[in-house]
Order: sequence, then C-alpha cells, then structure tokens
Amino acid sequence: MKTHKRKIKTKQTKQKTHKTKRKTHKTKRKTKTLDRQIVGAGILGTGASGCVIDSISCGKLSRENGYVAKILNQDVDINIPLQNKLAEIDPDNKRFNRYYKDDTCEIEGITNNADIKACLQKGLKLNDANIVFQRYLVPLASSHASKQNLSKAQYRYLRESLDILYKNKISHNDLPDNVMLDPDDNMPRIIDWDNASFIDNESFAMMDYNAFLTHYKAI
Repeated sequence: MKTHKRKIKTKQTKQKTHKTKRKTHKTKRKTKTLDRQIVGAGILGTGASGCVIDSISCGKLSRENGYVAKILNQDVDINIPLQNKLAEIDPDNKRFNRYYKDDTCEIEGITNNADIKACLQKGLKLNDANIVFQRYLVPLASSHASKQNLSKAQYRYLRESLDILYKNKISHNDLPDNVMLDPDDNMPRIIDWDNASFIDNESFAMMDYNAFLTHYKAI
C-alpha cells in the first residue's frame, strides 16, 4: 500500500524592511527564552531554542486554525516522554502549550521561506527537518512594575497549573518568563518545555513556585 506525504505549505509576503536599533540585555540564564515581540512579518519570536513563524502550515496545523510553526535549533531535542505526559494530563491543551508534529508532512522548499531566511540572518542554526507546531498565543500585557499583574482568575488558573505539574513530578525549570495568554479564553498557558524535566526532588518544584510568587501579582 503506497503512502502519500502532504507537502508543508508556505506563504511568501512582500515586506518592507526597517532598520531598527534594539537594546540588548545580558542574562544569566543558560538558554534565552523566546522574544515575544513581533520582530518581522510572519516572525513571532526568536530565541536559543528556535524560531516561531506563522507562514508554514501542515494540514489542519495552520495559522487559520490557531497554530504556528516552530523550527528548532540544531542542538535542541524534543523530550518525547515529557510531551506525551503533558498530552495525558492536559489533553485539550488548556494549560500547557505542548508541541504537535505531523510526520505525514513532507519538508519541501522550506529554506526558501522568507521568514526562515530572516531567522537565519539572526544567527540561528535551524534544523529545517525538525519543525513542530504549537497553539498561537499572545504576550501578557507589558508591566513596568516589579511584578506582572494578573487578574485574580488568571492568577488562580496559573497556580493550579503549577499544582498539576507538581503532582505529576514535572519541573518547568524556566519560569516565570514562559507564560502567555490564549486569546480564546484570555487564560495563561505555560510554554517552551525545552528545559523541563521529570523530578523526584521537591526543591526543583519549589523553584517554579518561587518564580511564580515573586513575579506575578493578583489584582
């Protein structure tokens, strides 16, 4: 029986380029989290783990259906057991923004995509054979205060998500930055699981809790 692979679709858009000066900040973290600003047409974020764009689709995994693509860097491996566990404890993807992958899609002409070329120009070493999809989310409202404000409902929801991770012996290891909002319900989702791990020591879970308590405030 012959199998037919679907081709990943890309969309090319003409775009004006603007030279902008951006301040860089040093960080003590081993891996830099994704830049959540819009950095170019179709590019939603870039970071040490890869580049997030909305101009690639695979069947139902498309921007129109609420998904964006993430092209992972060459040195990033997907923790399959952890991703499977996230799917088990959050099957509807209402708390943890996990990765989706469709192996029936064929990678073809992907390096000709304008957004990927822009990502490569930023110095990223992308693995164009390792493309995953995740739900489209929006950044939290910017705050100049010492703590990030959340509504009481959002604060409680995020705390419950941490409780679920703790009960399943999972530590994210890269909070508080990796939290965004789902535009469908305006509730927080935890993202970017490249540094997450299973734990057998409560101290690791407390790192997530402490990051949450020191960074977020209910209003």
